[in-house]
Amino acid sequence: MITKQLIQSISELTPVDYGVYQIRLPLPFALDHINVYLIEDSDGWILVDTGIRSECSQSILKSIIDQLPKTKPLKAVLATHTHVDHIGAAGWICEKWQVPLWVTKSEYEGLQHFLGMDPKNDADLAKKLDNFYHSGGIPEAKYKQIIRGLLNFQKAFYPLPNEFVCLQEGAIKINNENWQIFINDGHTVAHASLYNPSRRILISGDQVLARISSNVSVRFNDDNGNPISTWISGLERLKLLPDTTLVLPAHEQSMTNLHERVDQLIEGYLENSEKILHYCQTPCTAEEMLRALFPRELSPLDHHLAYGETLAYINYQLAKKNIQKLGNESDIQLYKVVL
Repeated sequence: MITKQLIQSISELTPVDYGVYQIRLPLPFALDHINVYLIEDSDGWILVDTGIRSECSQSILKSIIDQLPKTKPLKAVLATHTHVDHIGAAGWICEKWQVPLWVTKSEYEGLQHFLGMDPKNDADLAKKLDNFYHSGGIPEAKYKQIIRGLLNFQKAFYPLPNEFVCLQEGAIKINNENWQIFINDGHTVAHASLYNPSRRILISGDQVLARISSNVSVRFNDDNGNPISTWISGLERLKLLPDTTLVLPAHEQSMTNLHERVDQLIEGYLENSEKILHYCQTPCTAEEMLRALFPRELSPLDHHLAYGETLAYINYQLAKKNIQKLGNESDIQLYKVVL
């Protein structure tokens, strides 16, 4: 166990349950924190998510990891997914304490691909990125800003280890207890959540949050994907868990109303997908629908997220045959509701 002295000396460290601790780390975004978790195993500790690559976050983590019992040191970093706030410092931790990274294969490979993207020296990639945003009707000056901003995020990640332990759906033993790993496409391609059935604890990552909803976006290398559908399926699976499950999310507070919150999240995604049917009564672009869904000033990052999510609602309704694509006369795609 972690000593009382350590808990008292580090305000960001909070006991949650036997052998489970929450660490709240700062983020330089509107969402100003992330909750990461330490889980005690029989031979060491597992850190679930890491925060970003920053002096402040790394200092907090170092002060905790260095004071773990020598008989039970840090043994692994488990990433629920590969967004920067969840894995940005993972490479540093794995290198400094010589521990493996546990992550799903698709997440690891996807992040390695992103970190290696260099459209200045890859004409095909540059064209794909431009076409992804241009086809939605985003002006060139705007989408060039978006692309530059995304590539700047590469610096926010510490380089990943060259090897990883592949997380897979199913049971895993931690401290002689069964934990269940759920893997779901939607927010990212293979987001992992951890559930302990005997204690009814769910470490949900970004899958279930108490007050806000996660961004669910179409990705530029899978522009026909239907992530809203797969994300909702994942939420429905979690609703099969007991309603009184203690949900430990990556942001904001924990909760014990899992079923109600899942219903609220699904309703929100479906409500937004219905709104676009109203917006495209007459032919319109994805960017025009985006501006109706998100009627505020958007930073380049927010614009990227809003565009990906708008495409997700469009693809959801295309799959249901409620809207249709119009002609190929232009390289900017138009959509119209099916009457």
